[in-house]
Amino acid sequence: MKRITDERIARILSHIADGETLREVCLREGVSYHSAWKALKKHHSEEYEAAKECGTQRLVDEALIRAMNSTTATAQEDAMFCDYVRWLVERRLSREYGARRTVTIGEGSGFVLEGDVLAPGEPSPSISEYARASLPE
Repeated sequence: MKRITDERIARILSHIADGETLREVCLREGVSYHSAWKALKKHHSEEYEAAKECGTQRLVDEALIRAMNSTTATAQEDAMFCDYVRWLVERRLSREYGARRTVTIGEGSGFVLEGDVLAPGEPSPSISEYARASLPE
């Protein structure tokens, strides 16, 4: 196995930002996954998180392109890729793309709805259903 140098770390981060996995990059670079992961977490955690976020955004772009250009021949593979990206985005970019936890209706009304407004994989109830459930009796 090769040594983890600053130049190698920079290459690894660049590939992760392009949407590749750490495992793929380590295999190509000839470095131990565990050693690379430890070095990234211990000495380059901010850069590692930024590279993962950038790579995830790149995958979102790829999923949108695949969804728009899907054909009957590629539909199943495209759908699987989009499902994978959705799963990844829910975990890595939940603040930007995740379900909202609280919704306030009317500025200053004091009316707050709490809970998963957009629960993944389930039909979203209408806002009026939440409002009826939240009204005092």
